[in-house]
Amino acid sequence: NESARAAFRNPSLPFVFCLVFVQVAEEFEFDSPIYNHAVSAGSSHSLVAVGRKEHNVKLCDMETGSTTQILRGHSGPVLSLAWSPHNDFHLVSGSLDSKMLMWDIRRAKSLLCAFDMHNGRQQLTFEGKLAHQGFVNSVQFTSDGQKVVSLGTDRHLRVWDAFTGENTLVNFGSVPCRSRRSIQLALVDGDSRQQLVFVPASKDVKCYDITTGRELKTLIGHFGVCGACVRRPQRQELLSGAKDNRVLWWSPPSPKPLQCAFDVRTAPNFGGLLEEAAAEVSAALQDAWSSDEGGT
Repeated sequence: NESARAAFRNPSLPFVFCLVFVQVAEEFEFDSPIYNHAVSAGSSHSLVAVGRKEHNVKLCDMETGSTTQILRGHSGPVLSLAWSPHNDFHLVSGSLDSKMLMWDIRRAKSLLCAFDMHNGRQQLTFEGKLAHQGFVNSVQFTSDGQKVVSLGTDRHLRVWDAFTGENTLVNFGSVPCRSRRSIQLALVDGDSRQQLVFVPASKDVKCYDITTGRELKTLIGHFGVCGACVRRPQRQELLSGAKDNRVLWWSPPSPKPLQCAFDVRTAPNFGGLLEEAAAEVSAALQDAWSSDEGGT
């Protein structure tokens, strides 16, 4: 059942599992560590975008088992990837080279644009157009596909217009981020069309309004550096994972984690909803901490 496939991987081998029979359905081998991958949620193709230590993005086709395309444009390892929910063929990538690039995989020259935090005011060349003054740890589309949210080691959270590439200049203040690895953000549609982003920030998870930049809440519960947040929209819940080997399951309106916090290293059998939740966050954690780079 092709629709039941999901992509997982270890630092050197991405596997595709058939969830119906719980067996490896496809395997893609690379010669360098994988930092991130993104599976398209669209129906137009079944591609997995893979960001690696190499300075490019590889597209792997789960239907054919082959690598279909290599996207070149970065000058550093690719840390973050996101497919557009609005256009199945648009992909955004973020790298250690401080760049964010938008791709259209249908085109012979796939690169559409480089995001520029100065919005072209400095008339920079392509090489000079930077999204952050540091590594780009995370990129994420909003659910309507109209905006892209990015996080960098320059301690800035930025919101971009997904159609024009313009920096909307929303001011979030200083957002703690010193990691040289991929970080998983979670975007949530709140009440009255409010859009929220949950950001791993050191040992906490911070919640911001992406329209105003206002910090709404800090979720405290981890004892190690947090690297991944996963949204569970069906239940209006959030899961966060950290280097304390714990996944916390958050539910509004309580600012405290539920009692179903569990240790992803020692718990032998989660059962039911916990097993499902653990799989979601474990996949994000593998992306966030699969790098062989140093740093926290």
